[in-house]
Amino acid sequence: MNAITTAVQARTATRRLLVTQRDPGSLTYRPLGFLADEAERGYSFAYLRSTVEAPWFVALPGLSRTDGPSRSASLFPLFAERVISPRRPDRPQTMQALGLPLEAGPFEVLRRSAGRRVEDQIELMPVPDVSADGWAELDFLVHGVRHMTQESQDRISALAVGERLNLRPETANTVNARAVLVTDSGELPVGYVPDPLLEFVSEMTDIETSVLQANVPEVGFHMRLLVRLEGRLQSDPLARSEWATVAE
Repeated sequence: MNAITTAVQARTATRRLLVTQRDPGSLTYRPLGFLADEAERGYSFAYLRSTVEAPWFVALPGLSRTDGPSRSASLFPLFAERVISPRRPDRPQTMQALGLPLEAGPFEVLRRSAGRRVEDQIELMPVPDVSADGWAELDFLVHGVRHMTQESQDRISALAVGERLNLRPETANTVNARAVLVTDSGELPVGYVPDPLLEFVSEMTDIETSVLQANVPEVGFHMRLLVRLEGRLQSDPLARSEWATVAE
């Protein structure tokens, strides 16, 4: 086991999600901090040091501590309210669209759904699971489906579970020159890799991408296509200083 793998496995043993917020003006994503599920210790949230020092920083509701991690025995309300209630009649359909069993826990639902709500632009992104030999795995909902052509949206409906997909850089993208398209085997675009995950993708080799779940238009653009991305992690981007969180 190399140093990169050891560092990432130690981090993901507590299961972390990167909390981001989209700036509606620039359409870029700002990393805010990490939400962690620490099993019997409960949950914690810590801001990135660089975020707290930024001139635009405003603390999230209920998470005002900026000198160390906030802790709670239960999931913080800001995130708990993003998990579909077991009492809602549409929960079975939502869980099916996310490829999860009905009994999946709140953190797993957040990991798959990204916890998106229109009113605050917050999204939660998974930190890769990494095996002992450095093989990394990421499951995510593709972005940008609403901007795809009708042909692309129809193609999503026809995708089969396990079908191979490709990644293609889109350097001419006017919002983000680092954007990466997800395409079918015929190079028809079906969405984008979420911007906050590009740091991981850029550090991966031997990448394989496939369909985990393709959903009908009625589920909404956000949940149309769930994919799995696998590859060998060459270095750990979160080990860099700009990803350091505030200390205890």
